[in-house]
Amino acid sequence: MRPVQSRHVGAHPLWSATCMPGPRRQRALADRSSESWRRRRWLVVALLVLGLLGAFGLSWKLGLWRPAPSATLRIRTPGGEPSAGVEVTFFPAGFGYSQPSPPPALGQRTLNGPELVLREADFGPDVGRVRYEAPGFGIGFASFAFGAAATEIVLRPAQTLRGRVGEPLWTWMQGWRCTGFTPVAGAEVVLMGGGEHGLALVHGVTGADGSFVLDGVDGQLDGLALRVRAPGFAIAHREVPRFSTGASDEPIVAVVRGAAFDGELRTPPGLSPTSLRVLARGLPGVEAVPAEDGSFTLHHVPVGIGVRLHVHGLPRTTAQLPAMAKVGERTTVTIVPAGVVRGQVVDGVARRSIAGALVFCGSGEAVRADADGRFELAHVMPGAQELRAQHDFLDGRRRKHQQTGHTPVSVLGGQVLEGIVVDVSAK
Repeated sequence: MRPVQSRHVGAHPLWSATCMPGPRRQRALADRSSESWRRRRWLVVALLVLGLLGAFGLSWKLGLWRPAPSATLRIRTPGGEPSAGVEVTFFPAGFGYSQPSPPPALGQRTLNGPELVLREADFGPDVGRVRYEAPGFGIGFASFAFGAAATEIVLRPAQTLRGRVGEPLWTWMQGWRCTGFTPVAGAEVVLMGGGEHGLALVHGVTGADGSFVLDGVDGQLDGLALRVRAPGFAIAHREVPRFSTGASDEPIVAVVRGAAFDGELRTPPGLSPTSLRVLARGLPGVEAVPAEDGSFTLHHVPVGIGVRLHVHGLPRTTAQLPAMAKVGERTTVTIVPAGVVRGQVVDGVARRSIAGALVFCGSGEAVRADADGRFELAHVMPGAQELRAQHDFLDGRRRKHQQTGHTPVSVLGGQVLEGIVVDVSAK
């Protein structure tokens, strides 16, 4: 009679191994256990790798492992040789009515090799313009951006700009016509790089005949302009095309009579007026530093206009009340405690943060949200306010769209308000 075999014998390796003789069964169980451990080991390794990748991705997004953006300046002579010993001064990239003109310098470096590498972590995201000066070459300026291609700067021989400053003489000849100029002596003349909001390159003062001489500048640059401030006259700007020392044309800068506005800056206890600047909005270069008692005078203002005043250098938890300077009136500018609002711009429908959105409150200066949609808005007036956000973008067909949103906030003087969300998908 043949023995009956179970149908399960051979169906599973472990069952088969238990039916084997002793030594063979032990080897089979050991092989099976080893194979099982190898599978579990690879699973553990895979989970560890995925965990490390996830942690690295999160840290990259938060900027913990991401290298700080850098910018490279390459300065060379006309022959292509790299130049050393170049003094490079750094300035803010942006400009506007809320910034002094020319802006204050943010730092300085000396180029001792073929190139100068700048890191955003060392200078901050607002840096983006440089003034450079080297012995035997003309002073110049350039713009750069972190994370972009290297900026090439060519040193050129120094040039001299000659010109005159005068007050126009008007004669009636079937209409008013300028028939000449009266020289203006003692006028401050500044050659600006980048227009009226640019960097100061060289300075000069007019003589008795109204003439001036500006030496040591690179005259082959674009974006040059002259700024003139003379006692009793309004500030004047004039663009200057490329020039060389041998040029026969000398620019004439016409100036007209100006006015001076007196005012008083009132600050909270502990804030010195001398640490601030009073700017005339829309008139770059017209500014004043108040005295210890808060008094100030704005010179070089055109006659017959009112000027909106802006105070630069305020602490983040302060703000100024609106102030307008008018002829014949003493203006009072008041500084009050304010708040700081921090939050994030989001699209609630798409459930994502909005990078680069503009955030503002009232008529104050706007700020741009970072890569995670986060923002910090300072100088927010106390009381019930409304934050607004605006996001412009292009769709797949390159058509322009705009998302806007707003949210109410209640701010106290000196308060830092956190966790505010502005949803640009809300209608």
